[in-house]
Amino acid sequence: MEKDEKQVITCHSGWKSLYEPILNKILIFDKEKKAFKDEIGILSIRNDHGMLTFDLCNDINLPKDLRSEITNASCKSLNSCEYCGTSEKIGYTC
Repeated sequence: MEKDEKQVITCHSGWKSLYEPILNKILIFDKEKKAFKDEIGILSIRNDHGMLTFDLCNDINLPKDLRSEITNASCKSLNSCEYCGTSEKIGYTC
């Protein structure tokens, strides 16, 4: 990843268990590619209206299984606190 991780990941650590496995898979995928055009690339991982969102450079290269993982993580984030990761504190400040 060329950007500083703090610039790329702007959501809080409560969602780390949701985004980190996907982030690592994308980094491995991109490292194995010989041409930049074949990479996925990550622009940002962020909170968008209470949902974990991955902004990708080239999502056309995203394998189906990884696309499903991103969708599942985004759906799970709707029911977990971005700050602490629990489902008990949704709608309350940690």
